[in-house]
Amino acid sequence: MNGATGAYGTAAVLLGIAMGTARVVAAGRNAAVLEALVKAAGPRVAAVQLTGEVAADAAKLREACGGGAEIAFDMVGRAGDANATLAALKSLRRGGRLVLMGSMTTPLPLS
Repeated sequence: MNGATGAYGTAAVLLGIAMGTARVVAAGRNAAVLEALVKAAGPRVAAVQLTGEVAADAAKLREACGGGAEIAFDMVGRAGDANATLAALKSLRRGGRLVLMGSMTTPLPLS
């Protein structure tokens, strides 16, 4: 779950847990909010603090997912760069899905 430190992202993490998801990886930049979210949601949530470095963030996300995510849900709103979304995309395992629900003020560079 990319953008987990915002209002909608936090709600998406909690909804995933309520619906029975075995593991939710909450990704965002605000360490304090991530810590509070893990504390509130319980042991099925793992937090990854994003740095803005695509390769490093993607590697941390893949590790937290146990080798790659089946789905990445991107709730980043008004992003000034595409790095978090690209890290989420690169965290997917083969056949994984990226769901974009946020927005950004910059192009999303995809080949």
